[in-house]
This record gives sequence, structure tokens and C-alpha cells, in this order.
Amino acid sequence: MANEFIARNGITSLGNVTVSGSIASNGTIIATNFNSVDAIVNTADTYTGTAKITNIITLSQAEYDAIGSPSSSYLYVII
Repeated sequence: MANEFIARNGITSLGNVTVSGSIASNGTIIATNFNSVDAIVNTADTYTGTAKITNIITLSQAEYDAIGSPSSSYLYVII
């Protein structure tokens, strides 16, 4: 395909990498020295009986009460 990059035996970057779009993997992606204040990582969640938490939201009780249908994959922290 046009504009396609395939790494068959791994890839290492010693500088910055910018991805506009998405990354798909059938293996493991390891990010070291990852520094983002808005990052949530939930890689150890293996239980399938409940939804995996994907977002953490802080809000007031009134804001929570105003949510029509809270998401089962959000963790709501009422402050």
C-alpha cells in the first residue's frame, strides 16, 4: 500500500517520534521515558466481567448527578 511502513524485526528511535493517526500492533509496544501529565495506563486489567477503566474524571456531585448515563468504563471521582 502507498504510505505504509512495515517494521518486521523491531524498530528503535533515539529521538522524538510523532504519529498522526493510529498505531496497530499484533505484538507488544513498550514506551520508555513516557512523560505526559494526561496519561492513564491500564495494562494489568485482565478481568472480563466488568468494563476496563479508560478515563478518570473529577467532578462535583452536582456535575455527576447531571450525567444522564454514566459510562461503565469511566472512573468518576467526586470532589
